[in-house]
Amino acid sequence: MKKKVTLIISIAILVGLLSLLLSYRWNTPPQTNPQQPIADEHSEEAQHNESIIELQPEALEHLALGTETVSYRPLSLSIKATGKIVMNEDRHAHVSPRTSGRVAEVLVTLGDNVTRGQKLLILDSLELGELKARYLQAAAKVHLTGANYQREKRLFEAHIAPQKDVIEAETAYQEAIINFKSCEDLLKLHGLSPQEIEQLKEEPDAVKSTFPILAPVNGEIIERHKAFVGEMVDPHTELFTIADLSTVWVMVDLYEKDLMHIKKGLPAVVTVAACPGETFHGVITYISPLLDASTRTVKARVEIDNQQSKLKPEMFAAISILTEERQQVLTIPKEAVQTDGEHTFVFVVLDKGRFEKRDITLGRETETLAEVTGGLKENEVVVTEGSFLLKAEMEKERFGAHRH
Repeated sequence: MKKKVTLIISIAILVGLLSLLLSYRWNTPPQTNPQQPIADEHSEEAQHNESIIELQPEALEHLALGTETVSYRPLSLSIKATGKIVMNEDRHAHVSPRTSGRVAEVLVTLGDNVTRGQKLLILDSLELGELKARYLQAAAKVHLTGANYQREKRLFEAHIAPQKDVIEAETAYQEAIINFKSCEDLLKLHGLSPQEIEQLKEEPDAVKSTFPILAPVNGEIIERHKAFVGEMVDPHTELFTIADLSTVWVMVDLYEKDLMHIKKGLPAVVTVAACPGETFHGVITYISPLLDASTRTVKARVEIDNQQSKLKPEMFAAISILTEERQQVLTIPKEAVQTDGEHTFVFVVLDKGRFEKRDITLGRETETLAEVTGGLKENEVVVTEGSFLLKAEMEKERFGAHRH
């Protein structure tokens, strides 16, 4: 009996010890790696702190930062489009001879700037030489038939010659004048000026088969084709292409949905990849009445001053057209906006000496303002002048932290 009681007591003690052990393991928290953060909120707080920059009073005074309050302002509706730069067709000319001949001398070359009326090359043309000779013959015949007509007229008045001789002399004189005018017109059609034609009569012995090809417009020689000494050319041969690139056109593709907002005379801002950060200003001078059925776009033309020759024909361009419609939108100065290549952000003033780097999204833009579509609220204060210095300061601190 005593053995049975002892066995029961031993089993009870064993069960109690086992229960105590299980209870201890259940209530003991799992061990963690001391190198790993315990909770997500700590990493979030660390990430938040990375976007905060604090400056000492002396550093703040040295930077001399400017600030402005985020507010609603009236902003013109800006329509984005793409296009291509082309030459101003009103200041662009292809140079060809008016008669057949051989190039005797070339006076200009590719890239030269020329003025209207300047000699480009000398052409030797047998055809023109023959026309000059015919012109001089016609001029001489006018002189002779005119003198004969006057003589016959005097003889008739003296009752020496019959009236028939006067009529025949007058007819010959009028025919000579007609032939002379025809020869003169042919010389003009071949490119001779009235002064050059008059010079032929004054210096008949100086008749030559050569004559100059003149520049029809001011501009730069951008292409040279058959303008080489010894080349045989005719009116179908293109010698040079001259273009005045002091102004250029941007041919813009406007979508059908935007046409109701666009009209001639609206200002446009143009950017090209070749000039990052630089803008070019122009005006819409033409809107096509035709719609391209395949692209559902309409061509418009923006004329831009190009005195510095930064814009080249065939460059692709991005165009922003400012309409006359104005809306109240949340805006900030464009100088407050910074970017790191992936994000667009500003520095929001928290209190004196403390700033928060905050990502934002932008909408339409003008020369000085940018619409904020996300990331900021009205009456918040952002850094404007000197915001790039804060960006540099934050990058310096981050670099220092990574080194440690």
